[in-house]
Amino acid sequence: MEQFEQLLTCAICLDRYRNPKLLPCQHSFCMEPCMDGLVDYVRRQVKCPECRAEHRIPYQGVQGFPTNVTLQRFLELHIEITGELPDPTSGQVMKRCGVCSEKAYCGMCVHCEKEICGDC
Repeated sequence: MEQFEQLLTCAICLDRYRNPKLLPCQHSFCMEPCMDGLVDYVRRQVKCPECRAEHRIPYQGVQGFPTNVTLQRFLELHIEITGELPDPTSGQVMKRCGVCSEKAYCGMCVHCEKEICGDC
């Protein structure tokens, strides 16, 4: 089971994958915040930390890299087998909070209808 856990762990953040994106070199990383840290915005490239291959960023940004569907299904299977609750931030994208401007996982405020972080 430990080897299975390792396969479901992102090599950058060392947490369970969240929205795993697949690079052309076949390595996968969490879309946020891991892929964001790999981006060279000047050259519009991502350098894979596993194999050092450089890849052009799709027009849509890192979101344009394909989701690793196989890995995503393994994550879902792991949840079914272990009974673990899914990560509440899974599939969410970090955004700037509409109140404090910090980058965080945001949700819609029911009062002011702004995207706000958990602290606000």
